[in-house]
Amino acid sequence: MRFLGHPLHSAIVHFPIAGWVFAAGADAAWLVTGDGAFLIAALWLQGSGLAAAGLAAIAGAADLGGLKRKPEAATAAMTHIAFISLALTAAGASLAGRLNTPPTEDLPIWMFAASFAAAALVLIGGYFGGTLVYRHGFGAAKTPPPE
Repeated sequence: MRFLGHPLHSAIVHFPIAGWVFAAGADAAWLVTGDGAFLIAALWLQGSGLAAAGLAAIAGAADLGGLKRKPEAATAAMTHIAFISLALTAAGASLAGRLNTPPTEDLPIWMFAASFAAAALVLIGGYFGGTLVYRHGFGAAKTPPPE
């Protein structure tokens, strides 16, 4: 899927990656400082990361047709999808925990574990997504741009 000649998936994926990695950072900062502002930041970062991931997933699914032309990329694509699906699940669980637990109560440790897992999983999944672009040419222009 392209917009003005540019691949959409590779443009959008930066937002969920940043959201989930910075949410884990905000959670770590809260665990160290106890400052509730970090919990609020992590809530918004998890939520915005999930929203952006939905858009990125739609654009990425539209690009899957390219696997017919590059079957050697199928393993990297399926590994990418598996890790990103796990990251989506972890981020969704973390967000659900935040929405269902007032910040004044004891916060469940699984909520933080899910946040850290989402960050790690999206980075691993992003690595495999990068192999699709840099090793297999997904999203790359078929002809060089005019000079």
